[in-house]
Amino acid sequence: GADAPLNGLLLQFPGVVQDSFGEIHIRGEHRNLQYRINGVTIPEGVQGFGAFLDARAVSRLDLLTGALPAQFGYRTGGVVDVTLRSGAADPGGWAGVTAGSFGTVQPSAGWAGIVGGWDVFATGTYRQSTLGIESPTARQPPANGFTEQGRGLFNISRVLAPDTRLSVIGGASANRFGIPANPGQPAGFGAGDSALLRARQWERNQFGIAALQGTRGAFDWQVAGFGRNSTTHYLPDANEIAFNGVATDYRRRSAAFGVQADGAYRLNDRHTLRFGAMSMGERSLAANSSLVLGLDADGEATGD
Repeated sequence: GADAPLNGLLLQFPGVVQDSFGEIHIRGEHRNLQYRINGVTIPEGVQGFGAFLDARAVSRLDLLTGALPAQFGYRTGGVVDVTLRSGAADPGGWAGVTAGSFGTVQPSAGWAGIVGGWDVFATGTYRQSTLGIESPTARQPPANGFTEQGRGLFNISRVLAPDTRLSVIGGASANRFGIPANPGQPAGFGAGDSALLRARQWERNQFGIAALQGTRGAFDWQVAGFGRNSTTHYLPDANEIAFNGVATDYRRRSAAFGVQADGAYRLNDRHTLRFGAMSMGERSLAANSSLVLGLDADGEATGD
């Protein structure tokens, strides 16, 4: 229902499955998805275990698969086309808490309405559970299987003229996952208990859109600026070195910004001419810091 993350909504479509790490696969594809929010492309970020959007923010969700029309960009796995709720269509406020098994608690709140001529919608959710990632064993919940997730979004717009509208959208998410421990693994480099490993992963996403939309008779247009910043940080348990010979701290970051322009001209009742352009720049970072065992001249580990 409304408390589900976006990934949970996508699972209602045929041909969509979710793996044990929470990632979505459409028709067997691995990632290769494009997200559009109110008609504006959101750059792909660094993928992790968590979702960046809640069902409460969604008014309509369409999933396009197969041979995609040109206006939907470069991803053939699928286009997730999201239309957000608005203050004019869904006025009012709400607050609630969902609770369940595995220590799951999820409070959420939001408000929608008209403020000084601005159409406003805002929502926020926090979730905690002892089952963030599927357990590698039959134990439920797994050791170190916790998760904490926070997501928020706002959508504001204003009619500047009878045929022109300005929209500003922003959202952020911060997720923390424990990597479930797998008991009984052999320690090849010294002594250790794999059930006590406490690795974890942080994921953060922020995105923003500013769009100007208008119409002139048979001509509809939109010009939008967009950006997304996403980071993933895996923090190992130092004792991983006893099992793998290495314990690596991984950092991944992607920051992308761009501009998108779209137009549609209705030639007649049967034909519409569509055209547009997009320019985007991206900066990526991949940084690893590894704790390793010393080696002797024969390549064997020295000590533990």
